[in-house]
Amino acid sequence: GKIYSRTFRKKKKNIVILMVPTTIPTWSDLQSALFPLPNQPSLTPTPTPIKKPFCVDCTLHPKADGSPDHLTLYRERNGWCMYSTRAWLALEIKGIEYDTVLVDAENDGFDFDAWKNDDDDDDDDNRSQENEKRPSHILNLPLPLVRFPFHNNDDDDDDAGKLLQGGADEQSSLTLLQKIDKYFPNNNNNNNTPSLFQPLNPTTHKPTCSSTDVTNMIHAFSKAVPSSSETRMSPRAGWLFRSEEGYRLDALPRERFEMFLDDAERYLSLYRDGPFFCGCSFSAADIVWAPLLERYAFQLPLFYSGLEPRGGSSEKNNSSNNSNRWP
Repeated sequence: GKIYSRTFRKKKKNIVILMVPTTIPTWSDLQSALFPLPNQPSLTPTPTPIKKPFCVDCTLHPKADGSPDHLTLYRERNGWCMYSTRAWLALEIKGIEYDTVLVDAENDGFDFDAWKNDDDDDDDDNRSQENEKRPSHILNLPLPLVRFPFHNNDDDDDDAGKLLQGGADEQSSLTLLQKIDKYFPNNNNNNNTPSLFQPLNPTTHKPTCSSTDVTNMIHAFSKAVPSSSETRMSPRAGWLFRSEEGYRLDALPRERFEMFLDDAERYLSLYRDGPFFCGCSFSAADIVWAPLLERYAFQLPLFYSGLEPRGGSSEKNNSSNNSNRWP
């Protein structure tokens, strides 16, 4: 769009006010501004067009699927599932080209009328209909799932030859992260495809810690979160509500959230050479801890006044603490 200007005179000085139209240009408008038109000379070489990431929602397009030649991530379609978030974040950090298929997860929706009337049949019918929209090879399977575009012939791998790997609980999620890191290694010791389990110091290019250290920090998360007997598990609101019968949305006690936040603060203090869970470089440990910590940062202050996840739960915590330095 055009930029309009108007000039005013005051005390022999020109004052120019720019009035910019509020219409936001489309991506096509921006692209036509960047790339030369046909037969139009260009002073600079035309950039190589970037491949747009493929993403399809199989609820809107039943049976839609990614290319068998590409790694494909099947994840919960609303962005609520923290295990799906881990797989998604890992692929982004690794810089891997992949397709995305958005899928309705089991128990992902909430039919208020059916719940109010205690009618489980309607919920079962809805889940069955949504499941039938999935690609045939992922029917009834929990999310997330990653389909690798090759067969694994590693004899040391329990899943040798398996193309599809799930990650819907703590153990399988860890296995999925390990496989992504193994099948797409950092061969050149650079940050183009960073290692998730042997993070490198960005200055020295030497490992900041061992893969065992990263794995132990992931196991620390499993021990820090509320147990299944304490909390009502949900794809939409994991580790947030109480498990006992009563009002459906009773939050966990404040003390339980404080315990988790103080554990996170303590683990972040173990490595002094950087802000991440394993030191100066991002690792699989951050991938595991990040989804819940980021959600708690917005959710917990709504439940309990003054409960601010950044900085831990104690009054003595301040902006210099590790959870504030953690990106």
